[in-house]
Amino acid sequence: LPKDNLLDLVSNFRGRLTNSRLQAISSRYDGLIVHMEKSWLAPHLVCFKNTSRFYGRTSAGKYQLDVNQIRDGFLRTSEVPRRLEDFRTGCIGAVLGGETPIPLEGKGVLLLHLQPFSSVSGLPIVDPKEAKRAALGHLQPLCGGGWNSRYNFDGLVTHSPIQAGAALSYIQVFRSGALESVESSIVLLNPSGANLLRISKQAVLDHLRNLLQAAEQLFIAPPLLLSLSLLDVRGACFDADTFRYNVAPQPIERNHLVAPSVVIDNYGADPDTLLQPTFDALWQASGFPGWIAP
Repeated sequence: LPKDNLLDLVSNFRGRLTNSRLQAISSRYDGLIVHMEKSWLAPHLVCFKNTSRFYGRTSAGKYQLDVNQIRDGFLRTSEVPRRLEDFRTGCIGAVLGGETPIPLEGKGVLLLHLQPFSSVSGLPIVDPKEAKRAALGHLQPLCGGGWNSRYNFDGLVTHSPIQAGAALSYIQVFRSGALESVESSIVLLNPSGANLLRISKQAVLDHLRNLLQAAEQLFIAPPLLLSLSLLDVRGACFDADTFRYNVAPQPIERNHLVAPSVVIDNYGADPDTLLQPTFDALWQASGFPGWIAP
């Protein structure tokens, strides 16, 4: 491939390519090695000079997609976000119905999901034994301290110590590569006033960094869908210094706060930047202009 065309090859794709690697080689002839993981945002338009085409590939080589194949490609891609959200909705229902791998205690639940787009393939991506061997150090549940782990039907679960038959937090590693982190008892019951909702933004961000490190250790390829939900929180208020910020917190009107999901394109993304709109929306549910430090 002539050197002048190397950059053209990289720039002439239309449609975001994630987790791709380029390596230039130079010997008698210049060339470029392109390694790409399976794209979950296909089909991609290839533009070169005055032509634009969609291509597919089989063992016999590449071929140009016809109108029906292009349409089917876009329809399949549009199904990915819906299936990811369906998984999240099912997990929320399971937690609300008490169908959790570890019984939970207390009122109020924080629910964090990290789902690779590849989890919708229906194929096992993570070996639970490998998850315990390679990533256990990054699978510490929220609520800190010591924790235990065990295998279950869905994969691997780590959890805080069980006392009186229940625990405060757990992480479920699914064979599909999805990660679910749950913390209970986030609502502090206050007999003399409004119940207080205690959530540490910094603790959530540190925890998310650990989950991302675990996913990377397990070779789970981006993109990933990140989502945060608060369940069973109606009537509670965020615990903040009302005199300092001159804002009177309002009781949360909804029982469940299911924040919009965000896409993580690569493991270098900053968790604080990713989750800032989510934290703002949650604090606004209690009457604040956005997230404020306790």
